[in-house]
Amino acid sequence: MKKFFFVIFCFIFICACKTAQKEMPNQDVKVQEQQVAAQEFMTEASEVKTEVKVEKQEPKQESKPKQTSSKTEIKQEVKQETKSTVKEEIKQENVPVKPTEITTTEVKLDPKNPPKEILKTDDGRLTHPWYFMQVSTFTPEGKPPLWFGEELNYKISWAFVTAGEATIKADKILYNGKDYAYQIETLAKSYPVIDKMFKVRDINMSWIKSDLSKSLGYWQSVREGSYKRDEWLNFDYKNNYYDMYKQNKRGELYKFTTPFTGIEVFDVLSALYYVRNPKISLQDTIYFDIVNVNKQYPLKVIVHGKEKIKTKAGTFNCIVVEPMISGESIFVVKGKSLKVWLTDDEYRLPVKLEVEVFIGSVKAELYSYKKGGNL
Repeated sequence: MKKFFFVIFCFIFICACKTAQKEMPNQDVKVQEQQVAAQEFMTEASEVKTEVKVEKQEPKQESKPKQTSSKTEIKQEVKQETKSTVKEEIKQENVPVKPTEITTTEVKLDPKNPPKEILKTDDGRLTHPWYFMQVSTFTPEGKPPLWFGEELNYKISWAFVTAGEATIKADKILYNGKDYAYQIETLAKSYPVIDKMFKVRDINMSWIKSDLSKSLGYWQSVREGSYKRDEWLNFDYKNNYYDMYKQNKRGELYKFTTPFTGIEVFDVLSALYYVRNPKISLQDTIYFDIVNVNKQYPLKVIVHGKEKIKTKAGTFNCIVVEPMISGESIFVVKGKSLKVWLTDDEYRLPVKLEVEVFIGSVKAELYSYKKGGNL
């Protein structure tokens, strides 16, 4: 039951991700590098050998004219080449994208004398300083996104059991002293009957820059059974690093300083809203980087096609997408799949999520929603 809740709550509200990513051992990397170097050496040697043979050929010899292939043979050759090219493209499409290797500096903090960045809620959750920031009354330049002001409500179920619900809101604008950002907030909780076995109370927030180009920071506060984890970070794009503060279930505090690559990265919650941007084409596979649980990953979003689905919130024409990391879905073990249904319009409302687990699948379906004020 813990696996079911963890997987579904993590994605819908892009909350606490505990995915274990398999990285290639250093020895394997060296072996691959040696193999590539050897292949290059052999290629160069072959080219030199070919040049020597050409020089030794007698110029007076005339090569015999090649026999012209029949039309049937030419068509078969073209057909085989086309099939080979298509297979290669499909193969390349499914090639896993490896996570970026980064070096992190870790410092354990004294909980009795914490730095000023350490703030907590009344119930003891380590929280982001922006949580207490006053909401801005100023609207950034340009028209707000269609989803601004919305509230989405989902039912979480496995088989025939409805186990909990979750809500996602995007109705606040903050100014951090440098940039304006839209605040996205998610809440996930299990129902009382499930609380007796596995209680879930997750809070997650993300701040995406007002032009939707990148994440400015995020906060995750996970309460799932006996498991507890609080963490928050801000991205420093000028120096390409971030400081992450983390509190575990024992109340221990840590600070992680980690560099990241690229000029634009997202956390997993803001990544959903980046894909919802109508300016981003959903005709082909999408690639961009995300940071979560102190790791940077190249995210690949595969577009599977279109489908009409019906939920308690209504009937929708949707585009089916599958987010993947290193050849695996974000919160799913290898061999399983996670798919998301977004409405096929400018709004791109996330209507349904379905993720395979070891037995059956877990579903999250939209049952009610309030559209953004921009509609």
